[in-house]
Amino acid sequence: MNEERRPSTLRSLALAGVAGQAGCLTVVIIIGALLLGIWLDSRFETGYIFTLLGIVLGIPISLVIMVQSTLSAARNLAKPPDDQTSIFKENGL
Repeated sequence: MNEERRPSTLRSLALAGVAGQAGCLTVVIIIGALLLGIWLDSRFETGYIFTLLGIVLGIPISLVIMVQSTLSAARNLAKPPDDQTSIFKENGL
């Protein structure tokens, strides 16, 4: 790999990591809302009301959090380090 391709490759890997993090975050929030709903239903013996409510509210909440975390990471990736090439030279890359 030549010197010009390294920053773009690292940037692509960072973007892939952000996408993976956003996907995992969504799954964790929805499963958490589901488990919380099941626990509340068993605690108050209400059938499936809290479970359905948890899923219905968990989806938009997870989408909002996913968008916020992705935009925050994109802002951090948009600013390149001051001397990006010196990092590669110091590490022998």
